[in-house]
Amino acid sequence: MRAELHAVIVTCVRRDLAIDIAKGCAILSMITGHFAAGEVVAKPAHLVPDFDGASAFVLLSGLLLGIVHRRKIDSTGTFQASRASMIRRVAVIYSCQLTISLAAFSVLILGFPEITGLGHPSSWSQIFFLRYVPPGGDVLSLYFILMILAIMLLPLIQRGFGKWVIVASFALYIYALIAPYALWNYWASWQILFVPAIVVGWSWSEQNIAAILEKRALTLMILSVSIAITSVYLNSLNIGGLREILSDKVTFGPSRVVAAWVIVPTIYAMVQILLRRVPSKWFRPLSMAGARSLDSYVLQALLLIALPLLVNLPWGTLEKTTSALGTFLVCWGWSEARRALNIQKLHRLPSAVWVSLTPSRAS
Repeated sequence: MRAELHAVIVTCVRRDLAIDIAKGCAILSMITGHFAAGEVVAKPAHLVPDFDGASAFVLLSGLLLGIVHRRKIDSTGTFQASRASMIRRVAVIYSCQLTISLAAFSVLILGFPEITGLGHPSSWSQIFFLRYVPPGGDVLSLYFILMILAIMLLPLIQRGFGKWVIVASFALYIYALIAPYALWNYWASWQILFVPAIVVGWSWSEQNIAAILEKRALTLMILSVSIAITSVYLNSLNIGGLREILSDKVTFGPSRVVAAWVIVPTIYAMVQILLRRVPSKWFRPLSMAGARSLDSYVLQALLLIALPLLVNLPWGTLEKTTSALGTFLVCWGWSEARRALNIQKLHRLPSAVWVSLTPSRAS
C-alpha cells in the first residue's frame, strides 16, 4: 500500500520545465553576483538594481511548493503525506545551512577570517540556531523559517482561506516595514514573496495560470522594462534616504516586492514561449541546476568559502569570471550525477552513496 501511494505521488508531481529553467536563472544570478559582482559575466543577470536571484529563488520556491503539495493532497485526499514531506525538507534545509555555517567557522579557525568576514561566534548556539551565516550562504536560514511557516499555512489554504492568508501576509509585511528593526523583520518582510506564491501555486492548474502568463507575455515585458528603468533611476537618487526605504534588501523594500512579482512571471512567460520555438536541450544546464536548486545553492555557498583557500584574495576579473562559470558547471554536473544515480530526494543521498560503494549489499 505504501509503495502504491508513493507511486501515485511521484506520478502526480510533474515538473514544469519553465519553472526549473527560471530557478536555474536564479541560481546563475546568485552565483555570478557572489563570485563576480560588477564583472561582465554578472551584468546580464543584474540589470535591475531591485531584483536578483535571491528574490526569484524565494518566490519560485513558494510557487513550486504550492503546486507540488496541491497535487499531493489532491491525489491522496489527506495532508499527512505533505506534512511528512515538508518536515523532511525542513530537516534537510537545516542540515544544509548548518553545513555552510560550520564551513564558515572552519575557515575562521584556519586563520582566514577575510574569506567570510565573520568573527568568532558568541557561542555554539549561534551556529546551531542558524545565526552564524556567511554572505552568500544566508538564504537557507530564511528558507528554513518560511518552510516551517508553510507547514502551518498549507492546511488553511487547503480549507479555502488562501485569500485571507495573502491578506495576513501583506499585513505582516507592512508591519515589518514600520516596526523597529529586529531579526524577525528579515523573514517577516521576505515572506511577502514566499507565502502569496504558495497560494498562487495552489491554484496554478485550477486557474490555468501558466497559460494566462504566456498570453500576457507582452504586457509583462512592458511592465518589466518600465520597472527596470524606474529601478535604475531611483537607485541613482537618495533623497532623504529614499533608496534605503524603497530598495533595502534586508527588509525587502516595496520596490523590490513589485520588481519580483512582475519580473519572475515575465521570465516564466518568456521561457514558455521560447520552449515552443527552440529545443529544450538548449536550456539543459539551467533546467538541471534549477531542478536541484537547493543542491546548487549549497554548492555555490561552500565553493564561495573553499575557492579562496586555493586562490588567494583579492581576485581579478579572470579569477572572478572563472570561479563563477566553474561553480555553475559544478552545480550542473552535480545535478546530472543525481539524475544518473536516480537520487530523487536529497535526504536519501547517504544511503545511495553507501549502496553504490557496497555493490554486494545492494544485490
